[in-house]
Parts: sequence; structure tokens; C-alpha cells
Amino acid sequence: DARVIDPPQLQYKDKLVTVNRGVWLGGNFLETSNEQIKWTVINCDAKTFSSGVNTVANLLVREAKNKKIHLMDLNPREVQTINLFNDHFLNNLECALQNCKSIGCKFVLVIVAEDNDCYARVKQASELKVGILTQW
Repeated sequence: DARVIDPPQLQYKDKLVTVNRGVWLGGNFLETSNEQIKWTVINCDAKTFSSGVNTVANLLVREAKNKKIHLMDLNPREVQTINLFNDHFLNNLECALQNCKSIGCKFVLVIVAEDNDCYARVKQASELKVGILTQW
């Protein structure tokens, strides 16, 4: 026997939104922090070059600012590239994530390759083993 729990409702500044299948679209947040959020990027896709990473990072910072979220500017030297097809991929990934956590990153944007397993391996390493949030 099981029961289905109703999805939560999220209060934004100007409206109430119901989560539908894990997705919600809102407006401005009701309340935001003035904390500067440190974050970084790990690139696991050999087809994504640093210029593309920088473009996405700048767009993310700009959009976060529009939502009153204060992401620190990305330091391009902190962006890490990890070869998905290296025999030590998982170990390298975990080390990179540990490093991100140790330098105070609150979340990591991970660029995943078009590999069926890459997303699952990243989520397992980041959230179960290291304890840092990732977004893809």
C-alpha cells in the first residue's frame, strides 16, 4: 500500500505556484539572501570548449542577478575539465568535487557528455559521496 503526497506549493513574490512533475515556473523569489554564492563548473564533455563554458557561466550569473540571487563571477581558472573516457573518470570526478567543496562552492554546474551513464555517475559522486549540489 502507498499513498501519493500532494506536491508542494511555492510562494513567489507575486504568486503561488504548484509543482507539477518536479517542475515549476515562477517569478521573483519572495525572499533572497544577500550572500555571495561561490560556484564553479566541471566540464565532462570534450565537445564543449572553454568559450562555450564562459558564455553559459556569464548568462547564468546574469539571470541569477535578475532573480536577486548573487552568484559570484566565475573564475575561469577554477573550471575543471574531466575526460569521461579516462579509466579514472570517477576518481577524478570525486577529487574535483571534493576540491570544489573545500574551496567553499555551494553548487557546481556540471556539463555532461552525451553518454547514457554520465549523468547518473555525476549525481552519485556529487550528492551521495561528496555532498555537494550539482546542476546540469
